[in-house]
Amino acid sequence: MMETRIEFTANAAILDNAMAVEHRPYAMPDKVLHHLGNLAFEDVSAEAGASFGVAAAHRGAAFGDLNNDGRMDAVVTVLNGHPEVMMNETVNKNHWIIIKLIGVADNRDGLGTKVKVITRSGAQYNEATTAVGYNSSSDKRVHFGLGSDTMIDRLELSWPTGVKQVLTNVKVDQILTVRESTP
Repeated sequence: MMETRIEFTANAAILDNAMAVEHRPYAMPDKVLHHLGNLAFEDVSAEAGASFGVAAAHRGAAFGDLNNDGRMDAVVTVLNGHPEVMMNETVNKNHWIIIKLIGVADNRDGLGTKVKVITRSGAQYNEATTAVGYNSSSDKRVHFGLGSDTMIDRLELSWPTGVKQVLTNVKVDQILTVRESTP
């Protein structure tokens, strides 16, 4: 499966006198980068919208599907300004799944649960966490982009308590709630 991978960075120098000390600007624009492979990236910020040309003291970035459409969105804090909400409005026919975890024996949000999704294209791994950036907290649900795959053959969950769960033949393009089974 050929996958398009996009990376996002929230940018700004830490010091407000960065130009004098580090010889770089304090305020910087956010960036959207297309991953080309082999550690090479192409800057596609101009295609992402006008806000990506605005230099500001961007700080924490949080990610999640804010409108539950299967596409990851971002919220970026701006020092002395309003947060920027960046809705992902890309058009494609790719499939996805979001997994909402409900822990029973340990933590209610299932944080720390390791999730493995197996489709005809291969396996993907993720872990339930909210800590993915500086000074922010992202969506606790676990998101997988599935490309053209129309079915998840196997969904494996390893809860922090040691409980293992397996679901098979899971439908795509949904928010799936999984409650930790009791041993």
